[in-house]
Amino acid sequence: MGQLELVVARKRLKPKPSVILKAVTRLGDKANLIRQLTDRNHRFQVGEAMVTDFTEIIYARGRKKAQLAPLIGYVEKVCWGWSLSPTCTAAAALAAWTKAKKMRRRWRLKNAGVIVHHDLGTTYTSWLWLRRLLAHDKARVSWALRGAQDNPEMESFNSHFKQENRSLFWECQTLAELERVVADRIRYYNHQRRHASLKNQRPVGYIKNKGKPVKKN
Repeated sequence: MGQLELVVARKRLKPKPSVILKAVTRLGDKANLIRQLTDRNHRFQVGEAMVTDFTEIIYARGRKKAQLAPLIGYVEKVCWGWSLSPTCTAAAALAAWTKAKKMRRRWRLKNAGVIVHHDLGTTYTSWLWLRRLLAHDKARVSWALRGAQDNPEMESFNSHFKQENRSLFWECQTLAELERVVADRIRYYNHQRRHASLKNQRPVGYIKNKGKPVKKN
């Protein structure tokens, strides 16, 4: 109906919270592993944690929308994996996770034990998502209870990535074309774009240098 631009006036009932959402809510701040470790002055290592969320991309000159789900390194800022889909689904989130695992293995980083931090959206509280990460891949899940406020690294990536590439996305006419452009910009982001938070290094270069600053001649 959205694609045909049909609108029907209706009252949507607020869904009841799932069992998982109730359990996470009861945990309170204990559900946020990133904050717990930060409060203990834990020094995060390269590849130890990732942040993720869906963000909306507008394309086809404002006529269409897509959902981008990137997985960004908490320390190294590398985009380990991503997916692009018409809507926010657990399948799309898992597609990004599958790419992230493959890339991390190339860098000889363990996927078991890695912290994946995200909000309380239905995608990230679904059995499909949690069963794959927790039971199958032995990852650790962390929740941002206050949304963007508890996930500033993700919000920073989303804001900069969309702002810097807005005109390129705007001109894409199909989802396939948009996906090619996103893939190209992710490669640029990982291999060429320098980050002030990484002491002016590229994300991939930061991993190669194991987080150490590059000595200048």
